[in-house]
Amino acid sequence: MINYLQAKKNLKKAKIKIANEEILIKNSLNRVVSNDVFSPSAHPLGDNAAFDGFAINSSDTKIIHKKKPKHFKIIGSIAAGNKPLKKKIKKFETIEIMTGGIISKPFNTIVPIEKINFNQKKKIQNQ
Repeated sequence: MINYLQAKKNLKKAKIKIANEEILIKNSLNRVVSNDVFSPSAHPLGDNAAFDGFAINSSDTKIIHKKKPKHFKIIGSIAAGNKPLKKKIKKFETIEIMTGGIISKPFNTIVPIEKINFNQKKKIQNQ
């Protein structure tokens, strides 16, 4: 057996030529791709939620503070894989959004589910 330094020298001297080949995808396990692979479409198709919560428009929160809370009406729900909500959104309306759900306009902020207070009228209140 040769030592590490001798093995390293031998590898530097050796010229290893590996040709490209085309194989079936099912035979590609533990193989290396010789060219960059690009997707024909962009995914996800838009901004998506990184956690469960409620999507709101941040401009609706400018007048809110602890002494003057505001209720947001829940108008729908978006799960991962669902199409974005295409509905006219009024002030102080929100949608429940699950991880991976596409955030549609005018929503631009997600309040985590752990920060939400619910009431009996299907509304949420800021904390």
